[in-house]
Amino acid sequence: MTGLVHSQPPRPPRGARALCCVAFASALCASCAEKEAAPRGNGLDVLLCVIDTLRPDHLGCYGHSRATSPTIDRLAAEGTCVAHATAQSSWTGPSMVSMMLSRHVADDFVKMPPGATLAEMLSEAGYRAAAVQSNILLEEGSGLERGFEDYALRPLPPQFIDILRRDDGRPRFVYVHLTQPHDPYEPVPQFDVFKPEPLPRGQIDDYAAFLEEAHPSWSEAERSQVLERAAAQVAAAAARYDGEILQADKVLADVLSLLPRPDQTLVVVAADHGECLWQRREAPSGLLGADTGDLLTVFKPTHNVLLSEELIHVPLVLHGPGVPAGAVLPGLAENVDILPTILELLGLEPPDDIDGKSLAASMARLAAGEEPAGRDIVFSNTTLFTAARARGGRKLVLPWREAQPDQPAFFDLAADPGERTPLPLSGREYEGLKSAIEEFRERALRASSAENVVDADVERRLLELGYVGK
Repeated sequence: MTGLVHSQPPRPPRGARALCCVAFASALCASCAEKEAAPRGNGLDVLLCVIDTLRPDHLGCYGHSRATSPTIDRLAAEGTCVAHATAQSSWTGPSMVSMMLSRHVADDFVKMPPGATLAEMLSEAGYRAAAVQSNILLEEGSGLERGFEDYALRPLPPQFIDILRRDDGRPRFVYVHLTQPHDPYEPVPQFDVFKPEPLPRGQIDDYAAFLEEAHPSWSEAERSQVLERAAAQVAAAAARYDGEILQADKVLADVLSLLPRPDQTLVVVAADHGECLWQRREAPSGLLGADTGDLLTVFKPTHNVLLSEELIHVPLVLHGPGVPAGAVLPGLAENVDILPTILELLGLEPPDDIDGKSLAASMARLAAGEEPAGRDIVFSNTTLFTAARARGGRKLVLPWREAQPDQPAFFDLAADPGERTPLPLSGREYEGLKSAIEEFRERALRASSAENVVDADVERRLLELGYVGK
């Protein structure tokens, strides 16, 4: 951490200086005794790698055809892959607040609210906590740095490599946050290896249906020209997106190679949210005044306010002692579950005042050949919408404001995983999810007294990262 500059106090009298020396020596011995005390728990090291904007369906271990993720795939094959993890928001700020505090929030936090973070909890348990991340929204001053002795805003600077290799007798918690594959998708040449592939038929049909709806006066040739140009651009961008995943996977491999105790390290690979990749129409309120002749504007390129599955279904892979090998954990989970899962696998007691539920018991049941339970319902939230997904596959996306143009949307993900055909806004399951969202909003707002600062500098950075204005 950056050192603080203190003014020099006046020197005390000679006798007082002697007393001060005795007091200081006593305090120093007490401090040394505390540092030398054995850490609580089983002393495993921890690596939490969060890959920004990562969709699970673009990883081999989740069924992707391209070889984008050899390192993550190996970790999944040797560990446990969580099938249905949900991020608590579709952009980094609130999503990382939720992950690091294990609390649902119903605000777009830019700064960490009060409460013990994962790093603070592990530091209290005797861990040395170090972080390196390349998302400027998480720089020092955001609150994400709390609990870390070292917190760097760069991809693996030399001093961080030294920290990884250094052994001071304490177990370590390492948090790495990578911004590949965040847009703009610009992999370095050695990873820009994937050729564009034709878009799925359903995505082409969605583009064609929109053009017929929005521009009935255009000729078929005009619509075809716009569609073909957009499809080519999207296919090329998706190939570069996959190239950035491969690049992030290599960085993860480099970090793993630096770990001093790989066989005594719990590794967790997660994502703060996914990416639209022009597969979903922008929110109606986001299209007011937009050029509807540009499909790359009408269909959302990146992320920030929508809560479709492309944006909130995220990968979650665990590897290391206490994690079943070659397992796929079914059922629903949330990113808030990461904190208590790590603590329990380290032999530490998760606090009572969190929303997360440890996955350790579910993994143990899975290893014993028993059926793990999973969550009954999972939640996500942005400034425009709240989403709730139930165990059976029903999902409701409810706008915060009742006024037009944004409307609720109700889906059956079991029969319609692409969220293409909304269900009627009625029935017992609809009313149940609507009540659950209303209760969630009341409960999650308990943290809203925290700093929610969007000044001119933060707004500029949000614009640069595509969270506003896209």
